[in-house]
Amino acid sequence: MKDFFKKLGAFLLSPPKWFALVSTVLAVISCGFALLIVAMGWSEEWWSYPVYAVAAISLTAFVFVCIDLAKKIKSGVVNVAGRYAFTERLMTDKGYRSKVFSTFGLIFSTAYSLFLGVMAFVGQSFWYASLAVYHLVFCTMRALVLSGEKKSEKRFADDKAGKQYAKVKTYTVCGWMLIGVGVALISSVLEIVFRGGGFKYAGMMIYVFAAMTFYKVTMSIVQIVKIKKQKDYTVRSIICGNLAWAAISLLSLQTAMFASFASGVENIDAFNALTGGGVILFLIALGVIVAVTGKKEQKRLEEENAGKSNE
Repeated sequence: MKDFFKKLGAFLLSPPKWFALVSTVLAVISCGFALLIVAMGWSEEWWSYPVYAVAAISLTAFVFVCIDLAKKIKSGVVNVAGRYAFTERLMTDKGYRSKVFSTFGLIFSTAYSLFLGVMAFVGQSFWYASLAVYHLVFCTMRALVLSGEKKSEKRFADDKAGKQYAKVKTYTVCGWMLIGVGVALISSVLEIVFRGGGFKYAGMMIYVFAAMTFYKVTMSIVQIVKIKKQKDYTVRSIICGNLAWAAISLLSLQTAMFASFASGVENIDAFNALTGGGVILFLIALGVIVAVTGKKEQKRLEEENAGKSNE
């Protein structure tokens, strides 16, 4: 029995071409027919159940085909990327990958903060203006981290201790900047609660913003779980900045959701106050943790260097 399941698993994970073709065709036809049954109101007919069963089975088989196809595409991409130094390092070096993506994120965030500034000017919105300022602060933080990384690489090319100390110092500064953002956010939360400020999106844009926000939050959580293993303080700074911005994005999403779907609902101000207060406390706590741990690491490195110089 175990051998049967092993063979079945191996077959599904590496399906032959004929199986991939048959399952794809069956999935398209049966799923299309199942949708037609629902649309035409034929769900109570006896022959609709076999169609549903075939659709479920063929769709499951098609998922395995897609998994196998994704593996082959990934293998091809890795092989092509391995031919070039930049893409090979991008694939293998997590720290380098974080810095490259953060550079592209810096460009996008700067453009987005300018867009928010224009929206604030046109709509005379305090909320848009404050978000533009927060975005610029995070852009400044990211630029500080990336420029500090570049300067430390040049200045301490052969001095690992000096390079590490410069990175930790920048990390500590980022902690103080996060505390400042948390304190500054108080005025924005008061604006939301007492004047009904917040985001408003037209049409389907709120769903796009929601998807982006949940992606930010998910990726930030995944990154923060791994932060203890991360020895590069430049990457740590980037991760903490991303986590802080994800928290503010959650607050923005809540105000947008209330503005779009909660007309007539009571206690909206209370919900916004609770979420806003939670985000403020989170940012300040995150900033304190970053600043304190950074300062402790600075002292440790200073004592370590002093001990070496005495020797």
